[in-house]
Amino acid sequence: NGGEPTLRHDLSELARELCNGLPKLRAISLITNGLKPHLVIPRVRELFAVTKKAGVKLDIMLSLDGVGELHDRVRGRRGNFVAVEECLSYFRLNKIGDSHRLGCTLISENIEDAERLMLWAEQQNIYCRFRVGIPHQRLYTKDKTEPFTLTDKQKFHLCNFLDTVISRYEKDNPARRLFLKNLRNQIIYGLPRVNGCNWQDEGVTLLSDGGFGYCAVESPTLGNLLMN
Repeated sequence: NGGEPTLRHDLSELARELCNGLPKLRAISLITNGLKPHLVIPRVRELFAVTKKAGVKLDIMLSLDGVGELHDRVRGRRGNFVAVEECLSYFRLNKIGDSHRLGCTLISENIEDAERLMLWAEQQNIYCRFRVGIPHQRLYTKDKTEPFTLTDKQKFHLCNFLDTVISRYEKDNPARRLFLKNLRNQIIYGLPRVNGCNWQDEGVTLLSDGGFGYCAVESPTLGNLLMN
C-alpha cells in the first residue's frame, strides 16, 4: 500500500524478504495508482518474478476513480486514466500478476458517475472494488471532511448505487453483499457499524516506508520491515 509502492527501488527485495520469512504467506496484493507506467511496469514485473518463484500469488489492483477526464480530475493528474489503461493492458497481455482488479474510492466528486465506471469495467471484463471514501489516518486526511461529506442527494444516489452493486454486480460474493448492505444502512439510516474486519486475522498492510499495520486506514504502525 502507499503512498505509491512502485516508487521504491527495493520493492522486489522487500517481497523476497516477506516470502522467505513468512512460510505461510499465500498472497501479496499490490495497490498502485499507475500514474507513471515507465516506473510502475518494471517494478511490478520484478515483483511478480519474486512472488512467482516463491509460489506466492500476486494480486494487482489499479486505482481508478472514474472514466476518462473524471479520474484525472479526482486524482489531480492529467493523463492518469490513460496511464492506468496502459499499465492494465501490459499486465494482462504479458500475464504479469495472478489476478488484476480496479479499485474505486467513492467521494463527493465521483459518486454520480459510479455506474459509468461499473459499466466500463464490465466492458473491459475486469472486476472493480467499490469502496466509500472516509477520513484516512495514513493519507493525512484524518481531520479532512470536504471530500467525504455528502449531501442528502449524494447519499441517496450512493445508496441506490450500492443496491445495484449488491443485487447484480456482487451477486457471486455473499460476504461482500452483506458488507455493502450493512454499509448502506450506516449511510442512509445512521445505524452503527456491524461489519467486522478481516485484517485483524487474515492479513497485514505493508506501507511505503516499510512500516506495517493491521489495516491501511485506522491501525497504528506496529513495526518496520526496514529496521532491526
